[in-house]
Amino acid sequence: MVVFFLRAETFSVSLFNILIPNTFVLVSYYLESIVMLMLVKDRSKRDYKLQTLVLVIGLLGLYVAVWLNVLASVRISLVSFIIFLLLITPVLRFLTETRSSLFKKLLGVNYCVLIIAVVVRIVHPFFKSSTSLYSGDPVQKIIFLIVFLMMIISGVGYLLLLQEEKEIQVKSLLDDKDKFFSIIAHDLRGPFTGIIGGTQLLLENQFSQKETRELIELIHESSKNTSSLLDNLLTWSQSQTGGLEFRPEK
Repeated sequence: MVVFFLRAETFSVSLFNILIPNTFVLVSYYLESIVMLMLVKDRSKRDYKLQTLVLVIGLLGLYVAVWLNVLASVRISLVSFIIFLLLITPVLRFLTETRSSLFKKLLGVNYCVLIIAVVVRIVHPFFKSSTSLYSGDPVQKIIFLIVFLMMIISGVGYLLLLQEEKEIQVKSLLDDKDKFFSIIAHDLRGPFTGIIGGTQLLLENQFSQKETRELIELIHESSKNTSSLLDNLLTWSQSQTGGLEFRPEK
């Protein structure tokens, strides 16, 4: 936004107030679109490649327009059109994503307002002789005010989304922990039942040597299962605390 407002006069074509600021503006919107796609669950690598292609073609088109010294209104409409292309796909993915959170939908609505302002910005320069940021044109000032407010709202929206994602992750971890301990308690109960039952029978009854051996083998097998379960639990604990290095191989 700082670079955006450095464009003091768009009629004067120079490296500083045309190419550099507009390049930063387009790259910033490109990064904004990438962040938006990262929040969409069913994204693909093709989406990122498409955004990169739009940015590259857009920058080349801008540089050619400056080199040909086209009218300021055409340059402004071109930059606004590139911004529109960068935002439209992520915004549509935001709004059409199933099971998206309330904050994500509100952020999508915010970008819809921004896109409307950008569309007006595409058309408006052709109906006004002045395209300066500091001109007295009220429509021009309203457009920039909307863009400024929407960018601030989107920043706050991303913070709220990050907080929401963090809360979802914490809840998921707590649910996994409860499920994990429930499984552990169930799996430990079985071997200990065998051990306790077997020893109880040995204490209360007289058995033949063969029957006693069978009970001892049953107790031994239950003890091995319990030991194996506890070893797996210890291994899992080490993996969670970073004490176990993970090296997957085919």
